[in-house]
Amino acid sequence: MSLRAPAFGVPLVLASLAGLAQTAPRGPLPPAAATQPSPAVQRAQKAALLRDAMQKDALQRSFDHASKQSIRDRTSDPATARQVDAADQAEQRAYEDRQRRRAQDLILLENGAPAPATSTGDGGPR
Repeated sequence: MSLRAPAFGVPLVLASLAGLAQTAPRGPLPPAAATQPSPAVQRAQKAALLRDAMQKDALQRSFDHASKQSIRDRTSDPATARQVDAADQAEQRAYEDRQRRRAQDLILLENGAPAPATSTGDGGPR
């Protein structure tokens, strides 16, 4: 049994590639549209990013809470259980603050306000 490629396949592939090379544009590609999207489109894009961030954060918080619950349920040391509960409560408060800020930004965007500079709600500057 031979492992060689059929002889007719190689010239066919080379001819196809040569044809593509002949039809490829020469020189630099034309620049993309140099205009900025309209303010309404920018607001819609920011709103979509905010919704996505809110969903991802909710999913991560759910996972983190379940992880903390699992640790607390498996520990027999009351001090460790209290530490885990305290950490979980602190994370919950931080999560609620982020989501509240994002929701406020989302309401502003949906009501036509200019998009906040950084409205990811990650605790950074706005």
